[in-house]
Amino acid sequence: NELTWVTSSEQNSSHFDLKRSYDGIKWEHVGQKQGAGNSSTDIEYNVWDVEGSRHEVTYYELHQFDFDNALTVYGPIAVRCENDDSPMNGTLSPNPTAEASYLAIENCPLGEATITLMSSTGQIVYTDRIMVTKKNDVYFIDSLDLTRGSYVVRFQASNGQIVAMKLVKN
Repeated sequence: NELTWVTSSEQNSSHFDLKRSYDGIKWEHVGQKQGAGNSSTDIEYNVWDVEGSRHEVTYYELHQFDFDNALTVYGPIAVRCENDDSPMNGTLSPNPTAEASYLAIENCPLGEATITLMSSTGQIVYTDRIMVTKKNDVYFIDSLDLTRGSYVVRFQASNGQIVAMKLVKN
């Protein structure tokens, strides 16, 4: 879950603490952002909560602290995450290819993922860590420096799910 808030002005603002709860009773610290002190312009803040998206409903409270330790609490708000049990899958196109292919991934969990390209003998030719910010996205696979032959494109999501496909370089 990405939590974003905007202040239109701040006076004596020290910092913000974001809290999370799954039952509305027991609260855990998620993140902290420094306040602007004094400001009269819009300022956007955001915090990523990877754990929150693993539950059907997550509650959040925002605690704003001033330099004199005065506290203002905003919320709670409820964030509902749909649990999509559809398996992650992928397609490569064009395949076979002479230059490059596009890897389309569907139903991918958000977070860090790894794309690995391996030769037919299992040698790692290329690896890249990416941040998945959309459930369905397309990634560019450059194959210009590869010799003709078969390769395996392996995509591993943040939750350990793996999609592997054969890529043929002409």
